[in-house]
Amino acid sequence: MHSLVLSVVVVQRWMDKTHTHRRLQTHVELYQNASDREENYAFAFAVTENQGETCNATRLKEALLEVNINGIATRVLIDSGLVSNLIGMEEYEEIKARGLNAKMEDCHKRLYAYSGRGLEVICQVKVEISAGDKRIGLHLVVTKSGRCLLGHETSQALGLLRISSSVSSEFVECNVVGGNLAPVLQAKYPTVSVGVGKLKDYKLKLHVDSKVTPVAQKPRRVPLALREKVTAKFQDHIAKDIVERVNGPTSWVSPVVTAPKASGDIRLCVDMRKANAAIIHERIPIPTVD
Repeated sequence: MHSLVLSVVVVQRWMDKTHTHRRLQTHVELYQNASDREENYAFAFAVTENQGETCNATRLKEALLEVNINGIATRVLIDSGLVSNLIGMEEYEEIKARGLNAKMEDCHKRLYAYSGRGLEVICQVKVEISAGDKRIGLHLVVTKSGRCLLGHETSQALGLLRISSSVSSEFVECNVVGGNLAPVLQAKYPTVSVGVGKLKDYKLKLHVDSKVTPVAQKPRRVPLALREKVTAKFQDHIAKDIVERVNGPTSWVSPVVTAPKASGDIRLCVDMRKANAAIIHERIPIPTVD
């Protein structure tokens, strides 16, 4: 069962002396101080058993804190927007089996999930919750489903939650890249900093669609002013084992494109658009910083 904790809105309906219905939106005191004789409508955006109303995308590690309920260690979830203190029936029975002795009392509170669906309230129990050297007596509202949630006032009273309006700024220097990064990396990794980087002793397999007809394209004309540079670049690549000469017929032939550099040198590229049309792409998710 997934859990979702949101803010709380509490609306009280009451009738004045002229029997005219009015609606008042207000802040409500801690639940254990409210009167059960009034039929208040408390909209508690808390945990429900309906997975359609919870977030199922990713179950993250919840920030649970350990407190003692009548001396029994229990892990609870802090909700800074919750007014009442809630516990699901299943978790209540589990704590009860470990020795919780608390008398069940009637509870007339009406709790609603964030979707507006009413939560089924079973009862309430009066317990003492302690955390560290602090303890407080309160009522836990037992619902049909959900986990143990502590409201903001209870959490603050126990020192588990601190709400502050002050904001502090601190300059933290991280991932600073200086101008001398290249020599530092070359000194740190000398074996990979010399010559042309190549993946040795590995044969790449390309998944080619057999239904696509191979295309042998004609070579592009090289400008006269670049022919010497292109010839020298090819000889350099062959000497460094970057490319190799092919003697014989080939099914696929792609033209070479000469790209000039700002330094006056050239870069040899291959126009693979026709060949890429025959490649069956592998679907690999690309990791991101998020």
